[in-house]
Amino acid sequence: MEVIPFKAEHLEGFKLQPMQSVSQQYCNKEFGQALEQLNSWSGIVNNKIVACAGVVEQWKGRGIAWAFLSIEAGAHMNKIHRAVKRYLDMADQQRIEAAVDCNFNAGIRWIEMLGFKLEGKMSKYEFGKDYYLYARVK
Repeated sequence: MEVIPFKAEHLEGFKLQPMQSVSQQYCNKEFGQALEQLNSWSGIVNNKIVACAGVVEQWKGRGIAWAFLSIEAGAHMNKIHRAVKRYLDMADQQRIEAAVDCNFNAGIRWIEMLGFKLEGKMSKYEFGKDYYLYARVK
């Protein structure tokens, strides 16, 4: 997997994994153009984008991590994990937060493998669904 700077066109035709499908509406040109301006990257395998991720800085020292994984990401999760972990280890932010759907067991396992700690539950956080708030603090 090659890691490249994120471009809006990476979301064209991007099909999210089933547990993220509620966010498919964000895989569009306008949202992609906004993400291009932020600290974002994409993972590409055989000329196909399999993951897009980044950290949105809220203010100095605090960021919010995001990730879109394609339906084809599973076969590449070891490489995706290593790339994301490497980025997080080098990130400037003292605190990086992430929200994970309470029913997304694989997402919960992954966020914890990345070194995030559970801080609490956010009721009806997005699309009426409950999410866990995780944070990785240096």
